[in-house]
Amino acid sequence: MTSSDLNFDNKLSTYIEKERSPLVKLLIIYRHLKSLVAQRHSYKPEILRYFERHYLDSSQHLTRLTYETLVLG
Repeated sequence: MTSSDLNFDNKLSTYIEKERSPLVKLLIIYRHLKSLVAQRHSYKPEILRYFERHYLDSSQHLTRLTYETLVLG
C-alpha cells in the first residue's frame, strides 16, 4: 500500500469519532496557551505585569480564577 492509497479523510473521521474528550481538554493538550507579559501601560514604572492564560469551558469556572501579586526586589 502506498501513501496515495490511504484515505486520510476516512482516517481523520474515524479518529474524531473515537475522540470524545471535551474541547477545552483537547485545547489544553494540543494548543497550550503561553503566558503574556504586558509591555506597556503599567501604572507604576519598572513593574512587570505577567498574565497566565487558561481555557475555560463555561462561565462558572470564572469564579475559580485567582490572582497573585509577587513583588520582587
